[in-house]
Amino acid sequence: MRSRQRKDTGQTHTWYLDEPRGETYRQLLRFAVGRVERATLDPLGVINPQCMHAINKLLSHQIGGPAANAEIPEKESRRKRYIYRFDSDLAKKLSELAEGIFDWEWPDRPTDLVLLRGTDEWLTSVAHEQLCCVTMTKDEFALLCSAVPSLRVKSGPGYRGRR
Repeated sequence: MRSRQRKDTGQTHTWYLDEPRGETYRQLLRFAVGRVERATLDPLGVINPQCMHAINKLLSHQIGGPAANAEIPEKESRRKRYIYRFDSDLAKKLSELAEGIFDWEWPDRPTDLVLLRGTDEWLTSVAHEQLCCVTMTKDEFALLCSAVPSLRVKSGPGYRGRR
Protein backbone atom coordinates (compact mmCIF):
# COMPACT_ATOMS: atom_id res chain seq x y z
CA MET A 1 0.00 0.00 0.00
CA ARG A 2 1.38 3.38 -0.99
CA SER A 3 1.46 6.19 1.52
CA ARG A 4 -0.78 9.11 0.69
CA GLN A 5 1.07 12.28 -0.14
CA ARG A 6 -0.69 15.56 0.13
CA LYS A 7 -0.68 17.47 -3.15
CA ASP A 8 -0.43 21.22 -3.15
CA THR A 9 -2.69 22.36 -5.96
CA GLY A 10 -1.30 25.88 -5.91
CA GLN A 11 -4.43 27.18 -4.23
CA THR A 12 -3.64 29.94 -1.77
CA HIS A 13 -5.05 30.32 1.72
CA THR A 14 -4.82 33.02 4.37
CA TRP A 15 -3.50 32.59 7.92
CA TYR A 16 -3.91 35.31 10.56
CA LEU A 17 -0.91 35.74 12.84
CA ASP A 18 -0.09 37.14 16.24
CA GLU A 19 2.30 40.03 15.77
CA PRO A 20 5.72 38.82 14.64
CA ARG A 21 8.17 40.66 16.93
CA GLY A 22 11.90 40.54 17.57
CA GLU A 23 13.65 37.52 16.10
CA THR A 24 10.34 36.15 14.75
CA TYR A 25 9.88 39.39 12.73
CA ARG A 26 13.47 39.26 11.45
CA GLN A 27 13.14 35.57 10.46
CA LEU A 28 9.87 36.28 8.65
CA LEU A 29 11.50 39.07 6.63
CA ARG A 30 14.49 36.83 5.77
CA PHE A 31 12.12 34.05 4.69
CA ALA A 32 10.36 36.52 2.35
CA VAL A 33 13.61 37.31 0.47
CA GLY A 34 13.40 35.67 -2.95
CA ARG A 35 9.68 34.98 -2.50
CA VAL A 36 8.35 38.53 -2.80
CA GLU A 37 9.36 41.35 -5.12
CA ARG A 38 7.99 44.47 -3.49
CA ALA A 39 7.09 46.03 -0.17
CA THR A 40 4.68 48.91 0.30
CA LEU A 41 4.04 51.36 3.13
CA ASP A 42 1.36 54.02 3.53
CA PRO A 43 2.53 57.60 4.22
CA LEU A 44 -0.78 58.47 5.97
CA GLY A 45 -0.73 62.24 6.09
CA VAL A 46 1.70 64.63 7.77
CA ILE A 47 5.23 63.29 8.09
CA ASN A 48 7.12 64.08 11.30
CA PRO A 49 10.95 63.90 11.67
CA GLN A 50 10.96 60.34 13.06
CA CYS A 51 8.80 59.12 10.19
CA MET A 52 11.00 61.01 7.71
CA HIS A 53 14.05 59.18 9.13
CA ALA A 54 12.44 55.82 8.22
CA ILE A 55 11.41 57.06 4.77
CA ASN A 56 14.93 58.35 4.06
CA LYS A 57 16.55 55.11 5.24
CA LEU A 58 14.43 53.16 2.75
CA LEU A 59 14.82 55.67 -0.10
CA SER A 60 17.48 53.75 -2.05
CA HIS A 61 14.96 50.91 -2.49
CA GLN A 62 12.00 53.08 -3.54
CA ILE A 63 10.71 52.23 -7.02
CA GLY A 64 7.34 53.98 -6.92
CA GLY A 65 4.90 56.11 -5.00
CA PRO A 66 5.23 59.70 -3.83
CA ALA A 67 8.54 61.52 -3.45
CA ALA A 68 10.05 61.08 0.02
CA ASN A 69 9.44 64.73 0.95
CA ALA A 70 5.96 65.01 -0.62
CA GLU A 71 3.06 66.27 1.50
CA ILE A 72 0.17 63.89 0.89
CA PRO A 73 -3.38 64.92 1.80
CA GLU A 74 -4.92 62.38 4.20
CA LYS A 75 -7.77 61.57 1.80
CA GLU A 76 -5.23 60.52 -0.88
CA SER A 77 -2.72 58.70 1.33
CA ARG A 78 -4.22 55.20 0.88
CA ARG A 79 -3.84 55.49 -2.91
CA LYS A 80 -0.26 56.82 -2.79
CA ARG A 81 1.75 54.11 -1.09
CA TYR A 82 5.53 54.03 -1.08
CA ILE A 83 6.67 51.08 -3.19
CA TYR A 84 10.04 49.43 -2.54
CA ARG A 85 12.10 46.74 -4.26
CA PHE A 86 12.26 43.89 -1.73
CA ASP A 87 15.61 42.19 -1.22
CA SER A 88 17.84 41.15 1.69
CA ASP A 89 19.08 44.73 2.20
CA LEU A 90 15.54 46.09 2.48
CA ALA A 91 14.60 43.23 4.84
CA LYS A 92 17.55 44.21 7.04
CA LYS A 93 16.57 47.90 7.03
CA LEU A 94 12.94 47.07 7.85
CA SER A 95 14.12 45.02 10.83
CA GLU A 96 16.41 47.84 12.00
CA LEU A 97 13.62 50.42 11.83
CA ALA A 98 10.99 48.38 13.68
CA GLU A 99 10.99 45.62 16.28
CA GLY A 100 7.72 44.16 15.00
CA ILE A 101 5.09 44.35 12.27
CA PHE A 102 2.77 46.58 14.30
CA ASP A 103 5.55 49.13 14.86
CA TRP A 104 4.82 50.29 11.29
CA GLU A 105 2.25 52.77 12.55
CA TRP A 106 1.79 56.49 12.03
CA PRO A 107 2.97 59.00 13.26
CA ASP A 108 6.43 57.50 13.97
CA ARG A 109 6.71 55.49 10.76
CA PRO A 110 4.86 55.03 7.51
CA THR A 111 2.12 52.53 8.23
CA ASP A 112 0.81 49.12 7.20
CA LEU A 113 3.67 47.08 5.78
CA VAL A 114 2.59 44.88 2.86
CA LEU A 115 4.81 42.41 0.97
CA LEU A 116 3.81 41.60 -2.60
CA ARG A 117 4.51 38.64 -4.86
CA GLY A 118 3.54 39.85 -8.31
CA THR A 119 0.27 41.68 -7.71
CA ASP A 120 -0.78 39.41 -4.84
CA GLU A 121 -0.40 40.30 -1.17
CA TRP A 122 1.89 37.74 0.47
CA LEU A 123 1.94 39.48 3.85
CA THR A 124 -0.57 42.14 4.88
CA SER A 125 -0.55 44.24 8.03
CA VAL A 126 -2.83 46.92 9.43
CA ALA A 127 -0.97 48.17 12.49
CA HIS A 128 -3.73 50.22 14.14
CA GLU A 129 -6.08 47.22 13.95
CA GLN A 130 -3.38 44.76 15.10
CA LEU A 131 -3.99 42.66 11.98
CA CYS A 132 -1.32 40.58 10.26
CA CYS A 133 -1.88 37.78 7.77
CA VAL A 134 -0.03 35.79 5.15
CA THR A 135 -1.53 34.38 1.96
CA MET A 136 0.21 31.43 0.32
CA THR A 137 -0.11 27.75 -0.45
CA LYS A 138 -0.28 25.19 2.35
CA ASP A 139 3.14 23.84 1.35
CA GLU A 140 4.74 27.29 1.50
CA PHE A 141 3.06 27.91 4.85
CA ALA A 142 4.58 24.66 6.17
CA LEU A 143 8.01 25.89 4.99
CA LEU A 144 7.39 29.25 6.69
CA CYS A 145 6.49 27.55 9.97
CA SER A 146 9.66 25.44 9.77
CA ALA A 147 11.83 28.48 9.00
CA VAL A 148 10.14 30.63 11.67
CA PRO A 149 9.27 28.18 14.48
CA SER A 150 8.22 30.95 16.89
CA LEU A 151 5.52 32.21 14.49
CA ARG A 152 2.14 32.18 16.26
CA VAL A 153 -1.00 31.52 14.21
CA LYS A 154 -4.39 32.90 15.29
CA SER A 155 -6.49 31.25 12.59
CA GLY A 156 -6.39 29.68 9.16
CA PRO A 157 -6.66 26.32 7.38
CA GLY A 158 -5.41 23.46 9.49
CA TYR A 159 -5.01 25.65 12.57
CA ARG A 160 -5.14 23.48 15.67
CA GLY A 161 -3.88 25.93 18.29
CA ARG A 162 -0.32 24.58 18.29
CA ARG A 163 1.46 27.54 16.69
